[in-house]
Amino acid sequence: MLRIRARHIQLSSPDVANQVMQLWQAGENFADLAKRYSECSTAVQGGSLGHFGPGQMSPEIDAVCMRGEPGGVYGPIQTAHGIHLVEVIERAEV
Repeated sequence: MLRIRARHIQLSSPDVANQVMQLWQAGENFADLAKRYSECSTAVQGGSLGHFGPGQMSPEIDAVCMRGEPGGVYGPIQTAHGIHLVEVIERAEV
């Protein structure tokens, strides 16, 4: 069974998402950025989505988590819940 571990930052503006992505690219820690900028309740946990399997997230986030390289940050990604930046932490068979 495939298990994925990821974090996300949920935002309401693509401009803010691009600004946060630039901060990450400049070396800021993704979890710290999530705590500071995310509009989701997961912000207090650094944006952690925990461990999950394929199909358990929105299709847009699921696609990124299935294809993105662990350690990478992807986005902005538009979903029904807003705009997201997603950090793929781990993807492994268990």
